[in-house]
Amino acid sequence: MTSKTIPANILLPARMSLVTDAFANLEIAVLAFPFVHVVADFCRDIKQALYRGKNWEVPPPYRQLNNALLACVSTLTYGFEFVSVDRESKLPLYQALAVGTPENPLKTPTPQQIHQLVRIWAQEWTKQYRDKGKKDELNSVCDRLLERIAVIPPDWEWQHIKPEKLIHDINAEKGLGFQAIPSLLATMLHGKKCIIHSGQQEQEIQWRKVQGGGLSKVGLYLASKPFKANYTDKYGKEREGYFAYRLDFNVETQAGRFNNNGNLKPWIFLHLSCQRYPHEPLLDGNYGRDISVLMGMNKARLSDYEVDSTLVRLVIENNGKEKENLWRLQLPELLASFKARALEQPENILNNPATLGNLNNSTKWGDRDEYYLIHAEGYGYEHEKHKRGHSIKTGFSFLERGDIIARVLEPLKGVLIPDNPIQSDIPAPSGKKVPLAMRDYEFISRPRKGQQLYQQIATDAIYRALQGKPMHIFLIYRKQDTCETVYQQLRDVFLLNENQDFPAHITVSKILIDNAKLLEIFNTDGLKPKDGSKFDRRMRDEHQAKRDLWRTFLQERAIPLINFETAPHCLAIIEIGRIKTKGVLLQQNIKGAIREACVREGISSQMIQPVQPKPSEKEDDEDKSPAYSKQTKGRVMNAVLDGTLRQIGALYGLPSQVYEQAKIPKERNCSRLRCNCLLSPQN
Repeated sequence: MTSKTIPANILLPARMSLVTDAFANLEIAVLAFPFVHVVADFCRDIKQALYRGKNWEVPPPYRQLNNALLACVSTLTYGFEFVSVDRESKLPLYQALAVGTPENPLKTPTPQQIHQLVRIWAQEWTKQYRDKGKKDELNSVCDRLLERIAVIPPDWEWQHIKPEKLIHDINAEKGLGFQAIPSLLATMLHGKKCIIHSGQQEQEIQWRKVQGGGLSKVGLYLASKPFKANYTDKYGKEREGYFAYRLDFNVETQAGRFNNNGNLKPWIFLHLSCQRYPHEPLLDGNYGRDISVLMGMNKARLSDYEVDSTLVRLVIENNGKEKENLWRLQLPELLASFKARALEQPENILNNPATLGNLNNSTKWGDRDEYYLIHAEGYGYEHEKHKRGHSIKTGFSFLERGDIIARVLEPLKGVLIPDNPIQSDIPAPSGKKVPLAMRDYEFISRPRKGQQLYQQIATDAIYRALQGKPMHIFLIYRKQDTCETVYQQLRDVFLLNENQDFPAHITVSKILIDNAKLLEIFNTDGLKPKDGSKFDRRMRDEHQAKRDLWRTFLQERAIPLINFETAPHCLAIIEIGRIKTKGVLLQQNIKGAIREACVREGISSQMIQPVQPKPSEKEDDEDKSPAYSKQTKGRVMNAVLDGTLRQIGALYGLPSQVYEQAKIPKERNCSRLRCNCLLSPQN
C-alpha cells in the first residue's frame, strides 16, 4: 500500500500584491511642461517659413532636453516625457516625475531652476534655423519663441500626488502608477544591502537605482554593485569579467482581478537579469546601434542643484561620420550652454572602461564621475592583441534567482505580498504517456520503426491547422546552396524518404532571384541617422521602391503558379543578404519591405540568410557534393519549421488529448475546445 503524498510547492511566482498603507509616507511629484503650445506654434511657423509647400515636420528636441536634465539632476525619475494628448488642442502633453521615501527623500529642482535650463535649450534649438532662407522671417519666428518661453507661468509648480491614489486606481493620473510605483519600490531599496548564498560562499549585494531602462522605457530600476567573476572555461582558458544583478519592477493588470473599489488590482512582477560591464577597450560595437553608458555623479554638475548616487543612462552614437563617436543629440554642447561640468569624452570611455568605472567598488573613488559601459551581444573587446566578446554568460540558476528574490522581499515586508505558491496537482506526463499535441519536431523525426505512421502525423498536423486547405511553398533563392539546403529541410519536415514526393496537398515551387536589385540594401545617398528627417524620408522612399519592386517580382514569378480554385495557404521562404554587416545601418535592412510586399500579395513569408558550404579539406573533394555544418542545417531547419508549423499554429496532436491526460471532465473539455476554436481557427 502506497503512502499518500502531499503535493510540494513547486513554484512561487515572482509577482506580488501591494499593501496600500505601506505607501502612506512616500512621495510622488510631477511637473507639467508649460510651453507645449509655444513649441507647437514655433514648429508650425518654422515649417511654413522654411519648408514652403513641403510636408516636412519640425520635431521638437525633447529627448535632448531630457538627457541634459538628467545629466545634471539625477534626483529626477525622468524628464519631460510624453504622458497624453490634450483633448481640445490635440497636442501631446509632457511631464517630469520625481519620487521620494523617508530614507531617500524627494529632492526636486525648483521650477525657476528648470525654467532657466529650458530657456537655454530653446536658444540652442533656434540657432540651427537662424540666417537660413528668408533671414528676417526666420529670425522673427525664433525671437517670438524665445520671448514667449522667457515668461515663466505664475502657477507653474510641482504637483504632489498621493501614492495611495495610484494604488486604488492604477489608471489614475493618466496611468502614472505604471512608472511611479516601480520607481518608488526601487527608491525604497536604493542603498540597501542583502546577503545571498552561492554554494558555500556568501556575497553582499548593495542596490543602486538606475534611470532609464531603454529607448522607450522611463522610470527606475535597480542594479547591484559590480562583481568580478573568474573561472576556467571548457577549453581550459582562464576567464574574467564584470557583471551586476539587475532587478526590474513591472506593473501589470489581469482581466477580472479587481480591488474593493472596483478598479483593476495591479500585480508587481520582479524580473531579475544580468547586466554586464566590459573592462577591456571596445574594438567593435554594433554598427548603426547606439552604445549605452551608465553615468553616476559624486559631485554636482551644476551648482545649487541636488544630486544623488542614481546612475543615469546616456547614449553614445555609433554611426557618426568619419568613424567618430559622439554623445547623442549634441549633449555636450547643451551642457556647455548650461555652464555645467563637462562629461567625459566618449572615446576615453570606450578605450578605458576599467579606469572610468568603479568596477572594483573602491572606497577611494572620490568625487569623480563614474561611467559604466553596458555590454550588448556582438561587441568585441581587445584582449592580448586579439578581439573577443564578453567572458560572462547570462543566466542564473533557479536557486540563485530564488535566493535573491527572497532577500529582496525582506526589506519590503509589509509592502509587497507574495502570490500563493503553485502546487502540482498531477505529475506532468512523461515517456509514452506524453500526448502528441505536446510533442515537438525533434521527437517526431527520431529514426524508428514504423516511420510511415509519423509521416502521416506530420502531414495531418499541417492539414488540420490549415482546415483542409492545401499549402503552396515558394522557395525563392539567389544561391544554389541555399536552394538545396532549404529544399532538403522541407522534405525533412515531412519525414520524406529519398524517393518520396511531397504530400498531395503540399506544392513546392523554386524561383530564382535573377535581378540583383531585389537584394540590394537601401541606398542612403550619403545621409546618416543624425541627419534626422532627411535620412528618414530617404529610408521611406527606399522602402516603398523596394516593396514595389518585390511586388512586381511576385506578381510575375509566383502568383501565376498559384491554383486559386483551391485557395491555398501560400508561404514564401526567401533568401536575403546578411542582416548584420559591418558598415551597414540597421535602417538599410530590406527585410521589412520584402515582408510588406508578400503581405500585400497574400503570401506569408519567412526570411533566411545565405547558406555557405563547409570548405573542402582536400583538393580531390571538388567533385563531391557540398557539405553543410550542423549549425547551418539547424539554422535553416529552424526557419523552415517557423514557416511551416509555428506560423500556422500546427500541433502534432489534438488539444483534447492534453485535457484528457490532465483528467479534465468531458464537459469542461468540450467547453475549452470551443474556446480554442474561437481563439485558434485551426483547432
